[in-house]
Amino acid sequence: MTNSHEQIFAAVFARLSGALTGAVTSGRRVRSWEEVGPEAQPAFFLEQLGATLENAPPGPSRQTVRASALFYVHSDTADGPMPLLNSLVAIATGSLVEARGIPTTLGGLVASARPTDITYGGGNLGAQGIAAITIEMRTA
Repeated sequence: MTNSHEQIFAAVFARLSGALTGAVTSGRRVRSWEEVGPEAQPAFFLEQLGATLENAPPGPSRQTVRASALFYVHSDTADGPMPLLNSLVAIATGSLVEARGIPTTLGGLVASARPTDITYGGGNLGAQGIAAITIEMRTA
């Protein structure tokens, strides 16, 4: 599989966007949570992190391409933003898994695309919650 990084990032963004229908704001151009007002949240952005290249002659080279899906939720309720943030994270991670727990291949663009790490910020202290899901997309 020798698909371009652009094809891979576009496919993972499309996959997540299709699943996250409740996002008010989304994009591949990352904006800081301070730039996205409460009325424009929940918000979702995809950040390109980089790639690791593996050259193993005589076989084909492989790559692990990484992205971060960023989520911003503002909720000034008694429960705060965490319930909605946790729901968005569950939807996003679930959209990267095919039947029987097999990671998605993004329509054959990659051997697998799977979430590998989830970090949270805020939420427990105030009305603004942030989550980041690291996604690794591995070529054949």
